[in-house]
Amino acid sequence: MSEAVTRLFPVGLNAWVLSSMAVGLAAGALRLVGLELIPLDSREARVAVSAWQNALGHTAEAWVPTDGRLWPNLLVATFWLFGASDASARLIPALAGTATCVAPFMLSPLVGKRATMVAAIILALSPIGVEASRRADPAALSGSLMLIVVYATLRLASDRPYWAPWLLAGGMGLALVHEPATVVGIATALLAAAAVGSFGEIDWRLAAARLWHGLRSAPGPVLLGVGFAVLSATGGLMDLRGLGYLFGDLWGALPDVILPSTVSVGYVFGVITGGGPIVALAICELARSIRTHDRFDWFLGVWAGLLLTLGLTGRASGLSFALLPTLPLALLAGRFVGLFPMNPGAYRLTAGGWSALALSLSLLATVVALAADSVGSGRAPQGPKLAFAVVLLAGTVAGWRRAATDGEHWPAATLVALSLFALWAPGAVGRLSFGGSPLGTEPLSLESTAPAFRDVFRELTTYASVAPRLLFVETEPRAVAEWYGRAIRTPISGAPPSGDGIVVRPVQDSRAGIAPSGQTIRVPWRVRSTITTTDLHPLGVARWLVTRQGLFTGQMEDVWVTR
Repeated sequence: MSEAVTRLFPVGLNAWVLSSMAVGLAAGALRLVGLELIPLDSREARVAVSAWQNALGHTAEAWVPTDGRLWPNLLVATFWLFGASDASARLIPALAGTATCVAPFMLSPLVGKRATMVAAIILALSPIGVEASRRADPAALSGSLMLIVVYATLRLASDRPYWAPWLLAGGMGLALVHEPATVVGIATALLAAAAVGSFGEIDWRLAAARLWHGLRSAPGPVLLGVGFAVLSATGGLMDLRGLGYLFGDLWGALPDVILPSTVSVGYVFGVITGGGPIVALAICELARSIRTHDRFDWFLGVWAGLLLTLGLTGRASGLSFALLPTLPLALLAGRFVGLFPMNPGAYRLTAGGWSALALSLSLLATVVALAADSVGSGRAPQGPKLAFAVVLLAGTVAGWRRAATDGEHWPAATLVALSLFALWAPGAVGRLSFGGSPLGTEPLSLESTAPAFRDVFRELTTYASVAPRLLFVETEPRAVAEWYGRAIRTPISGAPPSGDGIVVRPVQDSRAGIAPSGQTIRVPWRVRSTITTTDLHPLGVARWLVTRQGLFTGQMEDVWVTR
């Protein structure tokens, strides 16, 4: 490679760079493919309708109903560039989620290439991360900005690469214009660093001096951050009212995020089932750090613990606070898995190791089958089935004792963990993000729109030029009706539809002047999860974990389409 090309492209295409690019491409494909597969729910549609109206120039309408300015303005710009569609509404989260997966590579000089590669793979396959990236929700963008700011700060306080001040200032400028959860995530990282530094041997004064010197010696990055904040808050200087968000609205919304509220059982179930293996691996790394006195692991653990506490008890715990804790936990898990030997010969097992591996997987499958049978039949498992499980348990214990005697318990345990992760991740991702679960049975997705509801509007769009259409719906899914009816521009009774879309009226609206008649379509609108503290008993937990149904209430909605 010539010297000029080397100066222009200082990073060579070695195996490390190619593998990093492969992880990023795989994460992007998992997040971008089939964005329109699942219809928008009412919360997504409410945001999309408002952004679409603003993209059309209806500035008199209310701004996009979110707690920040960056995400609404990006959504309006996306609709203006690519048109309004489900894919456009979810494009920015998908790209932000992809950036989150490659963010750990920023720390490779500090924690090692192997740990950052494993962390990136874990984030790419994380069910919560994929779910946040495939919804019209600011959570994925919050996670991306939080990692950019924190990781750039770590690099600036250590080896000070040339790009760190620019990335830190630009990321902080965008974070201050995004939802308050991003600011809380960055603040908890600072609190965690202060807590660890108070009983550690890190010279935080030197680190702060390096950070201050890096920012003071480069006024350009500071101006970049201020410019990003101003342009993002005002939508490219199109709405100067956005400057008020930087000085008032942001700080007024922070108490709603951090003040305690009732404990969310659904949040606990969502984090455990969506990130259980990640949490388990992170706990193993924290246990190892107690023996090795690794203060960086302590920082990550305290940071994740603060975010989990806020998600469990905070008023605004939702998808953002389900995603944010998994980001430091994934790096902890990556550091732990990165210690495993990469030589395939290290996992070569004899009879003892293979018997422990096979019996463990068989025991797990048996327990799941017995729980499913018990839930389906409504009674305890029969005696012969329980006896078989007990015999299998005894055999599993004997197999592990033999593996420990042969010195193969660690390789066998590693293979068991990797097998469980390989079985868990694809199923969880498919269930959450690609329509594999019954509607609304996941605690992090409290409601969902049936595809049949969207199909109604496809039919209406086809026949919109034949005769005027008036759609009667229940009050709750009205935002979804307006979103999917946006392509129908036929006026009703000489009055143009609001926002150049369909006229949507609630069934109970007496002002309609017409009784619902004509074509009646009955579609399932939403199914809400009702997991509460009263369900925390063995049968209730088993029913939810095994079947993902039974602990929910659903209702059918009548949709009348009238000529």
